[in-house]
Amino acid sequence: MICFDLLSTLNYFLVCLFLSWEAFVNEQMSDEIKKNPLKSREGLRSSDVAQPQRNHNSLSTFSIKNVVLPPSSFIEQRLLPMWNKKTSLTSLELHDCELGASGIQCIARFLSTNESLSILDLSSNVMNDLDSVKALSLAIKDHPQLTFVNLSDSNLVYSDQNGLELNTDVLSSILEGCSNLKSLVLDRNDIKIEGAVSLVADFIASNTSLTVLSLANNTMGDANAELLYKAMRNNTSLQELSLGQNRITLPKLLFESKRACEHLTHLDLSARKYGYPYSNKEKIRTTPSVKLIASYLTRNPALIELNLSGNSITSSAVRALTSSLANNISLQHLNLSRNSLTDKCIPSFDVALKKNTTLLSLDLSDNKIKVTGRKELIQSIICDTTSLEAVANSNHTLKLIMTNGKYKNDLTREDEVRNINTLRKKTEGVKDSTLFDTSETEGQKIRYKVVLALFSMNTDLFSPTNFEHLPLELMPRLLELAQHEIGYNGYGEGSVRYGQGVTWSTEKKRKDGIDPYLNRVYEVVIGWNTPLLFNVSFLIMCAFFYRLCHHVVYTSNLTERSRQVEEEEGRR
Repeated sequence: MICFDLLSTLNYFLVCLFLSWEAFVNEQMSDEIKKNPLKSREGLRSSDVAQPQRNHNSLSTFSIKNVVLPPSSFIEQRLLPMWNKKTSLTSLELHDCELGASGIQCIARFLSTNESLSILDLSSNVMNDLDSVKALSLAIKDHPQLTFVNLSDSNLVYSDQNGLELNTDVLSSILEGCSNLKSLVLDRNDIKIEGAVSLVADFIASNTSLTVLSLANNTMGDANAELLYKAMRNNTSLQELSLGQNRITLPKLLFESKRACEHLTHLDLSARKYGYPYSNKEKIRTTPSVKLIASYLTRNPALIELNLSGNSITSSAVRALTSSLANNISLQHLNLSRNSLTDKCIPSFDVALKKNTTLLSLDLSDNKIKVTGRKELIQSIICDTTSLEAVANSNHTLKLIMTNGKYKNDLTREDEVRNINTLRKKTEGVKDSTLFDTSETEGQKIRYKVVLALFSMNTDLFSPTNFEHLPLELMPRLLELAQHEIGYNGYGEGSVRYGQGVTWSTEKKRKDGIDPYLNRVYEVVIGWNTPLLFNVSFLIMCAFFYRLCHHVVYTSNLTERSRQVEEEEGRR
């Protein structure tokens, strides 16, 4: 009892200290939620308490995570007056705060008078009191601006007093109040019995405003999931659907019916590689299941993002999927991480990615692909180093992930090539300039890859025979590239991350003090064969140029050494 009182007092003190600031603002989280609701849910599950920030103009975001709040009187007397004063409040997050029935009632009263809130996150708060949930549901339904609600892990479906049956009254009440929302998150709520899934199915079939729905980790299984697929035939608004970790093995009705998924742009059918559910029988791993998805992609639907991670898909099964990628022109992001892919799948991906020009990201991390397989795919698709022309004709937009930063990339150069492909032009005055890609950035990507290929990936390319027929107008550009190396003197910054043995301010030099870049320039000039323009006199000039550069560097080093000797003698 004493420990409980001390803990309550400590929590009360922490919350009071947290509320002593004039405003608590986390603009970055709010902006991310507005841009991409599916991605924002990863941030909402963070275990860190949001850092309070001072905003002298207004309060737009209020967030408390993983802090047990004092009794309802504290919320009613301390929080509600502050919320009501801030008419510009747009985001309210109370994650895992043990609100209880009285706390939910307070939130409902606040929503009934508020007109500015657009984002509400009450995840990881138990909601098994029907009266308080009805009040919250009514307040959500009547709110004029609310568009995003997160009620994941809220015990919406719970056992009765005898522990024999699951009660769905709370879930029914919540769904009734969320009919006007655009985004709804109901992850980890035990929506797995037929009665609960039927309620969600009826909600989907009758809804005309919802665009994002997440039902991840409810372990509903194939039979109950079919109820959702049938309901989606009557829905034309849903665009993003998450059914990850639901023990789905054969989503037949979803992919065979054109009306069920023709409007979907984002689909998550991921599973866990380890932990529950862990059985391979509860995953999309077989060839028939993958063929269903492949046939769906061949029809070129509106789908932009597909997540199939953790489904134990084998190399033989994935061939059907890669064959459909060759002709698909809509899919931009494909996640096949944490499966059972080996080097045997590399040839099929090679063929597909050479034909596909719309895929922007492919995640093959946490598979069984070895270094040789990774190197083969990178040098075949992303940075073909067989010739300088092949480097220029490689794919410069695909973000290929195979190691996820786990291993050193001395052989594959995966990190550098991937970072080069994801470079974007920074535009002044634009908050997020990573959304813009121009021909200027594509030219920069090619230059980076040429330098990486010449001096790291395939040094045989740096041969005089490769420069014999180079046009005169391209010679200055080649001389410029010959003086650079990715990761040194600031060249290629953004394509190589810190912590990979790179120092941007340190310049590579040989022990004798000669800059190796001068040798490269000399070799390029010598290798450039234009006899009609310069003949023998040009070679003499190149030799003189090289000796002159060598003399300048040697003299400079000698002068510096003499100056150091004089300073030492002066100090003595």
